[in-house]
Amino acid sequence: MSKRKVLFILHLPPPIHGPAIVGRYKQESKIINDAFDIDYINLQTSRKLGQIGKGGLGKLRIFFSLYWNVLSALFRKRYDYCYLTINAHGPAFYKEMIIVFFLKLFRLKTIYYYHMKGVARFQDKWLPDKLYRFQFWGARTILLSPLIYYDVAKYAPKEEVFYCLEGIPDNARKSTEAYLEDRAQKETPEFLFLSNLMLAKGVYVLLGACKILHERGVKFRATFIGGPIDISKEEFDEFITTHGLEDAVSYVGPKYGDDKIEYFERVDFFVHPTLNDVQPLTILEALQYSLPVISTPEGTIPDMIKDDINGYVVPKGKSEPLADKIEFLVKNPGLRTEMSKRARQSFDERFTLQKFEENFVNAMNQAINHFEGKNSKEVTTHEYSECNQ
Repeated sequence: MSKRKVLFILHLPPPIHGPAIVGRYKQESKIINDAFDIDYINLQTSRKLGQIGKGGLGKLRIFFSLYWNVLSALFRKRYDYCYLTINAHGPAFYKEMIIVFFLKLFRLKTIYYYHMKGVARFQDKWLPDKLYRFQFWGARTILLSPLIYYDVAKYAPKEEVFYCLEGIPDNARKSTEAYLEDRAQKETPEFLFLSNLMLAKGVYVLLGACKILHERGVKFRATFIGGPIDISKEEFDEFITTHGLEDAVSYVGPKYGDDKIEYFERVDFFVHPTLNDVQPLTILEALQYSLPVISTPEGTIPDMIKDDINGYVVPKGKSEPLADKIEFLVKNPGLRTEMSKRARQSFDERFTLQKFEENFVNAMNQAINHFEGKNSKEVTTHEYSECNQ
């Protein structure tokens, strides 16, 4: 049987953020490209992180170029399906609704992929509600986990929704045992925060926890990595200076490639106190470097972090419970060792790039088979329940 022709409209770098990174994995995947006959269109209209959500004449030119590329592809080739990575709300959502209109106009069967959530937040507003109804009508949807089905439940029946957690390449350069041996030589435990400096990532929640730990006399080091977005370096440094944290907390800016890997390799655990997330890829990076993770019950994080197994899940937005768990890991090196081993094990079992690619192909096939009236479970080999126990 000939491969199905699928138009992939998705985010690709630059700039570098979760959906764009995952988009690049798909574009470069032999497994995915062998499964379908794919043409790719880049959905990005920003070239830098600071441009996201902002307008300007340059943006207008990119918008028109994007729409022209989509229309040209639809006129040029008869596709069986379209795969569209879509935003849930905000300016990008309205930008993408024009593409949705084109797809409906050409009567192209569409599979939406959500790397984010937020539909439920706006579903009671008149205009978004009308647009969501238009968007989801006749389509199928892939989510990262059943944990976030509630977000689209008003518009997408359960039988039209399929699931696939994401994975990443394994860039770890040493075994878990080698990492543990290196970490055992350190006097002061160190943890890492790696994300953009944003309020939504819980930066001030973590800084508040660092302040509490300092007041308790706990010896620790914390390194923050990421580009400034809605928190500037000056604001960050002011908090550090005001609360006397200069010897314990440092901000080193954005890091990439080997520079980033060196920080993952040298720290003892990872902290990501996010207030709004779906599946942070930085957590998967931490797991591959055998790092216990402290995070919050946002999005699919409870699928990745099992409390007391490979880390801790703490209430979001609260510095004291976060400080309590950080202190517990700092003072219990034996527990860090066991959690480090289980962190790497959970990555190997569930979050490698190959597993993601295979699971993504199966989710796509399930959606396609549902379009075609077939029983998807009879023709796929990997299901969410199997891959994410």
